[in-house]
Amino acid sequence: MTFSSPDGRLQFAVSTTHKIPKHDAITAVSPDINKAAEAAFRPDT
Repeated sequence: MTFSSPDGRLQFAVSTTHKIPKHDAITAVSPDINKAAEAAFRPDT
């Protein structure tokens, strides 16, 4: 999954590997990926 700021100056990419069915993996890691992206784009929050 990749994220970038509107101006493209900041970019964040993350990759995960799981041994569980894909639909379960996405549900399981989505909150953590979102938290990581928020930390990258808004480190002061």
